[in-house]
Amino acid sequence: MLACLWGGSTSAHPISITDAYILVDERKLEVRLEVFVEDLYLFHQLPLTEQNALPPDAVTRGTKLHEEFLKERFKILTGDGHRLVPETSRVNSDDVPMEAIPFPNLMNYKLFYEFTYPLTEPPEYLTFIQDFTRENSLLPSELEIKVKPPRGRRFQQLLLPNQPWTIHLTGLTGASADEQDLPPAERFERMRQEKLGITSYGATYAFLYLEKNEIRLETLIPLATLTGSLNMDLQADSLLDLEKQQALREPIQQKFFEQIRLVSGNQPLNPTLRRIDFFGVAFRDFSLRAEPRPVSIANARVGVILSFPRNDQQVSGQLEWNLFNAFLYQVNLAVITAAGAESLALRQIESGNLYQWEYPQLDSTPRESSPATSLPSGDLDQLAVDVPVLIPIREISLGILLACLLALIGARGASRRGPASGAPPSSLQRFFPLATLLCGSVLVLLLGLFAFTPLGEPPSRLMPPQQQATISELLLDHVYAAFNQRNEEAIFDRLDEVVDGPLLRDLYLEIRRSMTMEEQGGALARAGRVTLLECLPDDATNRSGSERFAETFTCRWRVPGTVEHWGHIHSRTTEYLADITLAPRETGAERTQWKLVAVELRNQDQSIMETSVRQF
Repeated sequence: MLACLWGGSTSAHPISITDAYILVDERKLEVRLEVFVEDLYLFHQLPLTEQNALPPDAVTRGTKLHEEFLKERFKILTGDGHRLVPETSRVNSDDVPMEAIPFPNLMNYKLFYEFTYPLTEPPEYLTFIQDFTRENSLLPSELEIKVKPPRGRRFQQLLLPNQPWTIHLTGLTGASADEQDLPPAERFERMRQEKLGITSYGATYAFLYLEKNEIRLETLIPLATLTGSLNMDLQADSLLDLEKQQALREPIQQKFFEQIRLVSGNQPLNPTLRRIDFFGVAFRDFSLRAEPRPVSIANARVGVILSFPRNDQQVSGQLEWNLFNAFLYQVNLAVITAAGAESLALRQIESGNLYQWEYPQLDSTPRESSPATSLPSGDLDQLAVDVPVLIPIREISLGILLACLLALIGARGASRRGPASGAPPSSLQRFFPLATLLCGSVLVLLLGLFAFTPLGEPPSRLMPPQQQATISELLLDHVYAAFNQRNEEAIFDRLDEVVDGPLLRDLYLEIRRSMTMEEQGGALARAGRVTLLECLPDDATNRSGSERFAETFTCRWRVPGTVEHWGHIHSRTTEYLADITLAPRETGAERTQWKLVAVELRNQDQSIMETSVRQF
């Protein structure tokens, strides 16, 4: 509409449009910029004749000025932020007439600027920036750019001023030289797997994890995009050193805390900052902590992780996203729960910045298909055991035997201190033979019971053979499920339900070490369900000493562990071989159940880590 209203006016055209064609070679870039003659007038204030036309000498002068303008304002950066400089340049003006051009016809003619950029090595990443801006412009200048590598598909993008665009030249480096032969869907899926689901270098991604113990929001945003919301002077084609990165952390945290809100039951949830990382363009696995190093403002990305509290009373919630600016007008949101994942776009229009959810449908997923949490009370009931009250026959027999011997010795001594010779016998002396006969009979009975009662052996085993594997698996499953709690205190509370006190600390340290993925920056994996492969009784290996009713087994089990951030999952399975000892323990409320009282690890094997990408 503005173009139609232009008519014969001598004011500037409202928009500048430039086309760029870039041919990529391993040794150089061939760049052609097609510019309307009208841009010479717009950017360089060339005078018009009295007939409202642009004379040939003004076109010639403007052509030279615009060549330097393009060299300065059209920027090509390598992956590490190094700016390429053109080695040669030429201008093709064959399309421009030799006579004065009437102003309304300036859009009918083009100038063709050709530049050659030498390369020291084949580029894997290229970033393009245009700064074709002018004062008092109603609309931003546009650059339609097309990039063709030697192999593979062509890249195409509309660039607005100071909005970087980054491409990954996999075909040039040979990583996917056969990519062009694949069907489009398969080619996109291969690229999605290679980039771990983050397919665009200029888009903003947010991942909302609705978990049992916390809500976690992970955001990956281009640094150049985020600078539009920060009150800091940062040039897109410069490097961000470590000192500036540190200075940015506080403004970034404040901006996220102010403009991203989570509410549950009309109560705002207070966020906790987990991480702020600055990633270079080649960084893929965002589960890792980025090594501190300067990054290019044009193509670096910022990873921000916020954690929000979650409890069982929260039945619903809402995310309100207000972090928008001139470059950030859409956020690709992925919502991940135990039930699955979904994706949507957040926009500033109307209520497009809100996402609402209900919790009941998220918590109804069977535990078999989701990471382990804690054992339901019904499972804990299976660990209950009735301990019989044993009569200590051996101890009682020995006590009575000693009592009878002492009584006989006392009675014998008393009979010797009786009346003098000739006096009638005392009552004690008269009944001493009878007492001796009675005590002898009792001694014979007690000696018989003592001889036929096994020393220290309970009358029966408390755990039926058919329950040995079930109870062992439940206990082990609960141990690993405890590590899915949010903090150390909650982990110990869960472990205390199935582990005897003295074993708690050692078992906690051992399991934590085995569930830590060093390849993922020391992240603690979420444990899945335990699979018991075998569990054989070992009566000769009672790790609890001579404790009654203790059961010792040699067991082999397998536990999957996963670490997930920004929509991609690292998984690894660990297999254990250990001797475990179970024994009854009182747990309060007149309840006794089986608990782990000893664990001796024999062997531990870990599978190769596998990486997968969630489907949205």
